[in-house]
Amino acid sequence: MLHRVIAIFGIAFALAGITHGVFEILQVGTLKPGLYIDSIGPLHRNWPEGNDPAISVLPGFLISGVVTVGLGLVLIWLCLMRLNRPIATWQFLGLFVAQTLSGGGIGYIPFYLTAWAYLVIPTGARPAGAVARALGQTAILIAIVGAILWMLALGVSVLGIFPGLDTAGAKLTLIWSSLLGSFIALNLSALGGRWRSGHP
Repeated sequence: MLHRVIAIFGIAFALAGITHGVFEILQVGTLKPGLYIDSIGPLHRNWPEGNDPAISVLPGFLISGVVTVGLGLVLIWLCLMRLNRPIATWQFLGLFVAQTLSGGGIGYIPFYLTAWAYLVIPTGARPAGAVARALGQTAILIAIVGAILWMLALGVSVLGIFPGLDTAGAKLTLIWSSLLGSFIALNLSALGGRWRSGHP
């Protein structure tokens, strides 16, 4: 159960990295300024806050984008097919770190580190009580809600639109609230998944 929960979030995080990569590819021909870049360049930016900052140690936007997209696809495959294998937990971390360094964004770093930690660090035996049982029974549902909140934040960040929100401040509030909700859901569902699976 725990691996299924982390896989749901892992796919969502990988999609965010792929999104960064696609916009980097669109900047082909633009001079890469250095280590810190805007994944979304001025020509493709839908609102002032929609630059999606990232780090890239690679020499240009095109190669950064291609590598970032490729790593994202490998991550999705890993989450779908192999995450229940012991070595996959370290592959999960290594691929996300590589995607970060190739231009996959920086906002998801605390998220994938937290997800990875649940895969490798014991959290203790399941406590007795209705709350622990409920978390175990609803872990997948909570994870799906958390992934949806993550994708909502990503969508608004990239597109800069949401029905009824006309100011940048309101959109940023929605983005940060969605990210907070996603992070809470990640922790709750991971705990529930651990307890349901009987992991320590």
